[in-house]
Amino acid sequence: MPLTQYFAGGNDDANDVRKVAITPPPPPIDFEEPPPIEEPPPEVEVQQLETPPPEISLSALTTGLNVGSGAGGVSVGLDDFNTDINTVEEMFFSLADLDKVPKRLSGPRQPEYPYELKRNRIEGFVKMLVMIDETGRVSVLEVVEATNREFEKPAIAFAEASVYEKPLKNGEPVKTRFFFPLKFTIK
Repeated sequence: MPLTQYFAGGNDDANDVRKVAITPPPPPIDFEEPPPIEEPPPEVEVQQLETPPPEISLSALTTGLNVGSGAGGVSVGLDDFNTDINTVEEMFFSLADLDKVPKRLSGPRQPEYPYELKRNRIEGFVKMLVMIDETGRVSVLEVVEATNREFEKPAIAFAEASVYEKPLKNGEPVKTRFFFPLKFTIK
């Protein structure tokens, strides 16, 4: 009985019948037996070579695969590769592999903002894959993503006009490549 009816001297009739809606519980769920667990296959012992194979440089591999054209037959085997070639200048290193992250030495302070996008107050970004060569010059290898195609050209111009410290690996100048995000914001 509601509290207000109790104080008001409400109806004490115990024979009042009231309709109540009850939701029955859901039926029981029949769980299936899980499939039996298969045992892992037995481990296979890997035999190690007594002597490791010689390392093949990228330039030697390229030379060996580009056998040229001609009517004569050419036979190229692994013994024909020169494995003593220093290929550090052909390799790219990630920023984490370098002695330290190169600092930007010169270049424009900010990219040129496309006039129409700036007038309409449209902001965005461009993500580029860039390379810094052994001298610190920047080349854009690829535009990976851009919120607006009009941002791409000024982003590439900004990146390629920048000069960085020489990327060093073990004290030697090397090439590095990394993803370079550039935001276009209106202040």
